[in-house]
Amino acid sequence: MHVVKERSLTPQIIANMQRQLPIDPRFSPRQNAFHAQIRTEVQLAAGEIDRALTDLRHADSNGLLDLLWLDRCPLFDVLRGSPELALIRESTATRVERTARILLV
Repeated sequence: MHVVKERSLTPQIIANMQRQLPIDPRFSPRQNAFHAQIRTEVQLAAGEIDRALTDLRHADSNGLLDLLWLDRCPLFDVLRGSPELALIRESTATRVERTARILLV
């Protein structure tokens, strides 16, 4: 609730988020990607751009397939035009295309 009201992350909120939404090799890549997506949104809402990009990279490295999220989530507006977002979007788009080809065969 603090993030919604104050638009900031306290060290306690960050620790809680990392504990509740871990990125951990014990979990499936899909679960890690999902956790990283949620963490990315929370951090973007709080203006924690560097932390958000770190978690976005985790989502990508764990097989992110949600291209619509990258293209349409308004929280990414602050990153539109950044080279890093462009690279992650390209990586995700390539993965989506490969996945669609496999599923549609």
